Amino acid sequence: MVRKIGAIFIALTVLCLLSGRVLKAEDVSVYYQITCREPDGENGYFKTSPEITIQSMKENQRIRYQVSCPNGKKITGSVTGKLNEAKIAPEIFSAGEYLLDVWAEERNGKILSGSETTKKVKIDRSVPEEAIQFLFNENRTVVEIRAEDDVSGVEGIYYKWGNSTWQYAKGNHIFVTVPEGFLGKLYGYVTDCAGNTGSVCAFQEAVGNGGMQNEVSPSAVKEAETVLFPKETGHVRDLEETFEKKSVPQLEIVGIRDSMIVGFDVALSCRVTAENPIETLTGRIVWEKPGGEREEEVIRNWEKEGDNYAIQTILKEEGMYQLSFEVTDAEGNHCEEKRQLIIDKTSPTIQKVNEINGTRMAAFWWNYDIEEIVCDFTTYTYEVRLDGVLCNEKKKYTKQGRHTLEVRVTDSAGNMTIVEAKFEIAREKGETS
Repeated sequence: MVRKIGAIFIALTVLCLLSGRVLKAEDVSVYYQITCREPDGENGYFKTSPEITIQSMKENQRIRYQVSCPNGKKITGSVTGKLNEAKIAPEIFSAGEYLLDVWAEERNGKILSGSETTKKVKIDRSVPEEAIQFLFNENRTVVEIRAEDDVSGVEGIYYKWGNSTWQYAKGNHIFVTVPEGFLGKLYGYVTDCAGNTGSVCAFQEAVGNGGMQNEVSPSAVKEAETVLFPKETGHVRDLEETFEKKSVPQLEIVGIRDSMIVGFDVALSCRVTAENPIETLTGRIVWEKPGGEREEEVIRNWEKEGDNYAIQTILKEEGMYQLSFEVTDAEGNHCEEKRQLIIDKTSPTIQKVNEINGTRMAAFWWNYDIEEIVCDFTTYTYEVRLDGVLCNEKKKYTKQGRHTLEVRVTDSAGNMTIVEAKFEIAREKGETS
């Protein structure tokens, strides 16, 4: 009988442990849900910045999150109330690896056990910009090929001899042997770990190991001639066509990086160059004001510079700008460039802190959601300091005397606001802390 009871007890214990594991795996979704689309690049990378939504699933809790950026900057926020959401905007994510920490707290600031989650967000939106470097060996029978990518890193190098088929080698540093009797050009392009494809580069100097006459020092690194790689597809067929026709049109946008956030006027210029006659040329600026109203402008006043065209304008007003330029030449070659820009000249507004100024209290603790006191058009970072030291939001301060509270907020455009409040902690006679 004792053995039977013991066996039942052990079975129940195992069942409870298994049940506990299942519940623990579901704990996070009980507190909150994180929604984000799947990465659109290779190896878990996003090639376009995602929007992340955090939804609170309970009423009496606060969900907090923190985004740790590659440059050391930290962006924090929170959401309360059942089914309410906080959104992390795409412009937060520019390039590199970001860490998103999410956790749930009780109203008193205590972290709920098992509610912490850390997710990695990897971003690489740019094609490898550095040209490939080619280098002969001493006997001019082997070509050394080097490539770099500062964000996700180089996945591999594609190369081909003249009009032959493309070959692939993994890594950013390879050696290829010149085929016997070959005389012609060596072409190459790079793919990064996110799946972005760089421009095709051609070895300026003719490559060959039979009867070639060349006075250039074999130890010198040759400059690469960049030929625009078709953006619509990565098929070899399109690469072959690139060299059979004249180069596709080029769009050069100066003064704006994609997803740039600034606090000043921006001088925008766009220059179009083409070997073939230009068939169509369009430019659009969609301006979304801080209040949500949208205006669209079609650029028509292009200036002709020989066979090329250019436009210059100054963007002054606050808001988000979506810029798009497209050009098609008479051969049907097409090029398109897009940029996003936010201009925010207004410093963040800090509320409620002045209500503390000049007050007297028995104890102090910071129990505000930052969204309750800060208002700004863009995202921001903040610091709360008490007497010059970072304030612990979960701590109750009871040290008697005069104190200075400082709240410092810096938005993504670099605008800063600092608000101070001076108050006194003093207890009545007979009152204990």
